[in-house]
Amino acid sequence: MYLGQPCRISPEAYPDKVYDGYVAEIAPEANRQKGTLQVKVQIRAPDKYLTPELSARVDFLKK
Repeated sequence: MYLGQPCRISPEAYPDKVYDGYVAEIAPEANRQKGTLQVKVQIRAPDKYLTPELSARVDFLKK
């Protein structure tokens, strides 16, 4: 995973919607207790369906 890496975002509330995006930020450290790493993605063309705190599936793509 790297900054700028393309991805596809599918909100759980709207499974028929798919958005193109990219990796905008990667946390400098992982949470070792949970085994997680925080990654922030940016949607290229957001619309009215997207709201804060909306859960989504993110598929990271090869360039």
